[in-house]
Amino acid sequence: MLKFEKTVSLNAFLYNYVVFALVLISVLQRNVFLSKSELFSEIVQIFEIFSYIVLLFCMFEKKYSSKFIISIIVLVIILLYGYLKSGMSLYFRSLLLIVAARNVDYNQIVRCMQLAIIIGVVISSTLYFVGLAPDWTSKFHYEGMGFGFGGGNGIGQLLCICVMMGCYIKYSEGKRISIGAVIIIVIINYYVTTSRTAMLITAGTPVAFWLSQKVFLDSSKKIRRFIAYSISPLLFAFTYISAMLYPTNAAMQKLDSILSNRVFLNYYALTKYPLTLFGQEVFLHDTKVYNAVSGVGNISVTVDCSYTLSLVSIGLIPSAFFSLTYILVIKKAIKQNNTALIGSAILLSVYAFTEVQMLEINYNFVYLSLLSITGAFENSYIYIISKKSKHIITA
Repeated sequence: MLKFEKTVSLNAFLYNYVVFALVLISVLQRNVFLSKSELFSEIVQIFEIFSYIVLLFCMFEKKYSSKFIISIIVLVIILLYGYLKSGMSLYFRSLLLIVAARNVDYNQIVRCMQLAIIIGVVISSTLYFVGLAPDWTSKFHYEGMGFGFGGGNGIGQLLCICVMMGCYIKYSEGKRISIGAVIIIVIINYYVTTSRTAMLITAGTPVAFWLSQKVFLDSSKKIRRFIAYSISPLLFAFTYISAMLYPTNAAMQKLDSILSNRVFLNYYALTKYPLTLFGQEVFLHDTKVYNAVSGVGNISVTVDCSYTLSLVSIGLIPSAFFSLTYILVIKKAIKQNNTALIGSAILLSVYAFTEVQMLEINYNFVYLSLLSITGAFENSYIYIISKKSKHIITA
């Protein structure tokens, strides 16, 4: 029995190590200086391979039902095929992390992710201040300080997610969120980075937690719960529909101006490439593009929307699994009255409309809650049924 408990403890430690390492690597790869270093890229590749070997060990050490194993094998085949078609392994890697998170305390996972982001920001800022990682600045438009991440949106997003993680941990543990501290962070974040989306999402975090408790927990309000389940699928649909309406619809054109041309960028990508079932290799960084609606030419375009990138590059079927996983997270959160998880999932889904990084489980942290321990009851007892001894162990 002691041997099994030690194995569980070691398994959780190793899993948290992998999550910490992968999140830290992901943050550092966004640094202007390190992203151009071939040596750093080679070190990252070796480190990632080692991390995923450890992750597989964590998975093999756990027991899963036959139905679950069959389902995961099917998903692995589908997502692996999608990876071969598109060259993007986002959802495939996310699946491994979700499955291996079983019986690991979710709050500890979030703490590890938060610490990794903080350390990554500190390292990047250090490189910035010594002059190795300058920001991409414009003489005509102040885009905020990026502290080595190129521009204000990058660091603004990371700080926003750190605050959301901190609020989640406090709220889920029954502790009070300091509204004053959140307001101060919001003001500083916006003043330094000028990231409007990060400002709104950060400020909305305590509000979303409170509203989730008031709106979604009442089991008699089935329509409200249906709305909570539908946020991600609806945003996928809205992304496509708004892009297709953009050339002729005044409301979508107004939304485009509010969202810094993001609707046009979605329109450009979704008309340049046809939708496919399992994705395709795409190039979404073009220059000298002409926008016939606004009459502006010589535009440099990219994709700033997670839903567009998922639809165009990763494909319809993997995108459907992405939305299904979101629904399962919300369903688990409602069942356990975890309003902080509901609020975080909804906010990150909204954030995904303006940032591509929300496809990464390293930042969209709610997906790791699916099989990990999130409820108070789960935190108190780990039930292990032994066919030989028929004992129930409480840990």
